[in-house]
Amino acid sequence: MGISIKDSDSFAKELVSKILETGFYGMSKTDFYDYVLFLMNKYSENQFLKTNSNFENARLLKLSEQKVKNLKLNINLKFACDEPEIVIADFFSKLTEKNFHKTDEKYEFVLDDSYTRMCIESVLKKNGNTLDYKINTEKVQIDAENLKNFLSSYAEGLNNQLQTKELKDEVLKIGVNILDKACPVPNVVSSIVNIGKIILKNT
Repeated sequence: MGISIKDSDSFAKELVSKILETGFYGMSKTDFYDYVLFLMNKYSENQFLKTNSNFENARLLKLSEQKVKNLKLNINLKFACDEPEIVIADFFSKLTEKNFHKTDEKYEFVLDDSYTRMCIESVLKKNGNTLDYKINTEKVQIDAENLKNFLSSYAEGLNNQLQTKELKDEVLKIGVNILDKACPVPNVVSSIVNIGKIILKNT
C-alpha cells in the first residue's frame, strides 16, 4: 500500500504557490501538513482519502484512525471546500447493499466521514430532524419520514443551481422514486447518481 502521485509537477507548483501566497512560516505547522496531505490526495492516482477506509489510511499515514478523521475534516473545511450538495450526492451515489439497508421503518447506513455527516445533518436540521446514532456514531439510521423531509429540503437547496423548471422537476421526481423504490437498494443508488449528474451539470 502506497501513494502514487500522477502529476508531480502540478503538485510541486501548487505547493510552492501556496507557500509564496502565505509567506514562509505564514502557515502553522498543522495547516502546512494538512495542505500537503490535501495536495497528495488531489494528485494521487486513486484519491486515497476518499477511496481508502479510515483504517487503511491510518496504516498508510502511520496515524491513529481518529487523527485520520480529524485530518479529513480539517482538509475539507480549510482547503477542499467542496459544496455540501456535491458531497451529499457523492456519498449517496456510492452506497451499496452492504452499507445501506432497511430495518423495520428505518434506513441504516455507515457514515464515518465527519464532513459528510455535517453536510447531511445541516439539511436534516432545517426540518428539526437529525440522524439516529443509537447504534453508534458511524452506523446511523434515519426513518422514512425524515428521509422524505431530507430529500425535499435537499431538492429545495438545489434551486440556486438548477436553472430550469425541467431540472427542478427532475430532482423532485427522483426524490419520489427513491421513496417508492427504497428497497431494493440499487434503485436508490441509481436515483442519487442522477442527482449528482444534475448538480455537476449546473456548477
